Amino acid sequence: MSNSTRYLNEYFTYLRVERGLADNSLQSYQRDLQKLTAFATEIGKELLTLERADLVDCLAEMKDRGESEATIARFISAAKGFYKYVQREGLSKHDPT
Repeated sequence: MSNSTRYLNEYFTYLRVERGLADNSLQSYQRDLQKLTAFATEIGKELLTLERADLVDCLAEMKDRGESEATIARFISAAKGFYKYVQREGLSKHDPT
């Protein structure tokens, strides 16, 4: 299991247990971060090595696919939350958001 996968699993547990997110919200965050993980894999990177320019490219692809503004906004929120979590937990100092 990669560090990214482990950190994502820890983040989802945090969201469910400590933040008390409802199942639908948690599933949305999981889908959004799976999209980000797939994008990172597609460009040959790990989540924790993505740069701001990579996120901009990911967002541009989402817009090109016709994703709604609300979906994109939720995606940004999920990414920001994940990167803040890994920083707060001391797992990474890097935050591309």
